[in-house]
Amino acid sequence: MATSLDNTDQSTMPPTKRRSLWKTLLKTAIGIGLLAALLIWNDNGKKLLGVLAGFRFEYLLALLLVAIGTNGISSTKWGLFLKDRGHRLSWWRLFELYLIGKFFSNFLPSMFGGDLARVYIVGRQISSYSVSAASVFLERATGLVGLAILALTATLINPGMLENPIIAVSVVGVSIATALGVVAFYQPAVFALGVRIADHIPVIRKVAHKVERLLNDIGHYRSRHRLLLLSLIYSLGFHIVAALNVYVSCLAIGFEPQLLDILVVTPVILVLAMIPVSPNNIGWWEWCFSVLLAGAGATAAEGLAVALVIRAMTLLVSLLGGLLLLREQPAPTNH
Repeated sequence: MATSLDNTDQSTMPPTKRRSLWKTLLKTAIGIGLLAALLIWNDNGKKLLGVLAGFRFEYLLALLLVAIGTNGISSTKWGLFLKDRGHRLSWWRLFELYLIGKFFSNFLPSMFGGDLARVYIVGRQISSYSVSAASVFLERATGLVGLAILALTATLINPGMLENPIIAVSVVGVSIATALGVVAFYQPAVFALGVRIADHIPVIRKVAHKVERLLNDIGHYRSRHRLLLLSLIYSLGFHIVAALNVYVSCLAIGFEPQLLDILVVTPVILVLAMIPVSPNNIGWWEWCFSVLLAGAGATAAEGLAVALVIRAMTLLVSLLGGLLLLREQPAPTNH
């Protein structure tokens, strides 16, 4: 009976959902496989236990403060774009929503992504989902520009990184994509082309006017050069604090690298971590740290330990977002 019901459920599942399910299962298997291989390789699992056994708990507060600091910087930058449109949300409110977004990203399916949650909640509050979406988009986009700049700077400081083909392709790919994105942002014709293309796609045609409104709201910031420059400075600050997060995590497990080495390696790790290999990049995140922190003198087990410490702190901060979500008022229902 159970088998019959399961078969019925699969047969009635829409093809798009079925493909999405299989894609998620495949990516999950890849992530678990990567993590398992890393633990088995060179007996890293046993070595990891030894490294974590020496964890220095006096660094916990510093780790928490740095993790919260990165979200605080992003919240401040996000507020700049909303303020420019006349919406003055308090820093604490934006910080709350940023943590709530983290909760959605880390504990709920990808369709309920953190950025989408932020767009929805703020859009409801300011009565404009397109303005909200544009502010979130610019906050993310300027962060990507800052990351590309730092990753390129890192490879110039240490060009030996480019000998690794994965690093070379990732850094060059992100840099080219970012450059093309900046060019497209400053070309209104590209936005108009996007609307025309959307109008010819049946699935999108129904919401083409919303797409046009969103593109217009994004384009609003095109002439806000001072705002964009300030947001880029915040982005660079964010990534420097992110490198500090890696550095403190290294100290917490008893590995004491040179801070400059961490400043060079971290942007490249974050570029590689952008590749969506698995859900929440399980396995891939750990591989990136294990391989690249070797450039700062870490063993694979130490790199793995740093990755797990940062992941644990991220999940802890995300849980704070879950608690804040409980305070959110539900959307009003129309009767």
